[in-house]
Amino acid sequence: MDKLSVLSVNCHGYNIGMGSYLDRFRDTCDIILLQETWLSDCNVVKLDYLSDNYIIYHSSAMQDKIKTGFVSGRPFGGTAVLIRKELSGHCYRIINNKN
Repeated sequence: MDKLSVLSVNCHGYNIGMGSYLDRFRDTCDIILLQETWLSDCNVVKLDYLSDNYIIYHSSAMQDKIKTGFVSGRPFGGTAVLIRKELSGHCYRIINNKN
């Protein structure tokens, strides 16, 4: 591999047509970085529909709010990293539980 292509997008909510937008890049990007996905753990499966060619790492900022049982206001946060499967052997996830 001579070049590594990376796409970084502030989604402002993945549900608002972001899947269609990312369809244009799924065959050309090695790594896709998504910020402000507004996806919870139960609906992050939407990222799986983008392509079978990526390993997906997602972190939801919505989970604590959903656990309270009362969800109000605008959704917020959430990040996802999509790494082409051919590169996955060179990547690993680091989990940091520090506040």
